[in-house]
Amino acid sequence: RMHISLGYATARFHRGAELPATVIAHATPGPANDYLPARCEPGALTAVEDQRWDVVIAGYDDYRPGRDPDAFRARMLRSVDPLQQVAQHCEMDGQPATFYVRDSQRRHFTSLPRLPGGLVVMGDALASVNPIYGQGMSMAALQADALARHLASATPAHRPAHRYFRRAASVVNAAWQLSTTADLAQPHVTGPYPFGYPLLRWTADQVTRAS
Repeated sequence: RMHISLGYATARFHRGAELPATVIAHATPGPANDYLPARCEPGALTAVEDQRWDVVIAGYDDYRPGRDPDAFRARMLRSVDPLQQVAQHCEMDGQPATFYVRDSQRRHFTSLPRLPGGLVVMGDALASVNPIYGQGMSMAALQADALARHLASATPAHRPAHRYFRRAASVVNAAWQLSTTADLAQPHVTGPYPFGYPLLRWTADQVTRAS
């Protein structure tokens, strides 16, 4: 478990002729701004049904966004250009809604000495990671694929699903490493640090800069 104290707020805006070629835009703190949200507001926007923009703004610890519409719009103006344009030109539809994620956590079923037969665990019950990196639904879909492969095998349903849990663990490992490596760069996140974290952090920074 890793304590991240993440808060995020969502709001919808009426979508007009601005950004005609944009479907989605996303910004997260990175090595260029020392991973500090105040230097580059973490946020995203997506074009959704009924001619609306769905906008998310995120922050950590004492910098979590609130429900005030003016403050929400002010944070959009400090994010990337598409969010700035929507803040400047679009009317908000309703009020911002806020959410809080205290921890990222995972459960290591592969380390159990015994597993009950006929049991599988998926989704947040297996692992939940920082949602601002957009991995939750992808993780769940890949876990479903791992389950489909297990069910298609010759393993009897009443036997422990060791093969499924090994496949699912490889999915979780990749998502966990990506999100927690970035989260550990936040000043308020104090660990646990994985073995070789300085090298992982350096590698992640190089990939981010190159992309």
